[in-house]
Amino acid sequence: MRNTKDKIVDFDKKAVIKKAKKVIIITLSCLIILGGAGAYVGYSYIKSNIHYTESQCENIALEKVPGKIIKVKKDIDKESLSLAYDFEIKGNDNVLNKVEVDSKSGAIIDIHHADFRNDDHRDKFERD
Repeated sequence: MRNTKDKIVDFDKKAVIKKAKKVIIITLSCLIILGGAGAYVGYSYIKSNIHYTESQCENIALEKVPGKIIKVKKDIDKESLSLAYDFEIKGNDNVLNKVEVDSKSGAIIDIHHADFRNDDHRDKFERD
């Protein structure tokens, strides 16, 4: 049979573990709530920075690179904290172009041409 001292030690361990679990649960709950609130504030700020619609940004991209829009992707531009649209445009010369337009300023952030008609697209480590 166990003596009373062992029972007290076991009881204290259980109480400490139970209290630690409560503290961990409360801390994690607070972090989740704060993280959600921060994400909402960030989303609201980015949404308030949209001054050009997707169709307006599309027109801006097509003015720079005439052709047909193949794919549109929305992305967050971390530098300006605004929404950016990535357009994949098949140019009139059958060249795939990627044009990124900022929805805050309407400026073209980046243009990438991928011309697969020559060997410039090959990986530099590719063997002949």
